[in-house]
Amino acid sequence: MHELSIAQNIVELVLENLPDNFKKVVAVNVKVGDISGVIPESLEFCFNILIKDTKLNGAKLNIERVSATAYCNLCNKNFQIENLIFNCPFCFSTDTKILTGTELTISDVILDD
Repeated sequence: MHELSIAQNIVELVLENLPDNFKKVVAVNVKVGDISGVIPESLEFCFNILIKDTKLNGAKLNIERVSATAYCNLCNKNFQIENLIFNCPFCFSTDTKILTGTELTISDVILDD
């Protein structure tokens, strides 16, 4: 379960970058791509366990799912990747480039000051 190490990294990054004068961390917002290999429910479970007895205790992990899209280099069209099929649905080319869906980022942290 690599979600545990990802959750640990998120907690560490947030803790390292907290300002001195904050009262409480309300939420941590992350973006998780549909083809990032991360299971959002597992990430949230691990996060909730790791924040106990830290300055993040009580914070909510908000996960925004980012759908997978790609670009076809042959017909120059963007398309939604479904069922992990990366062929262009318009011309069936395999000459495609992933545009979105691999993200795993902390987008922001909400503080109560």
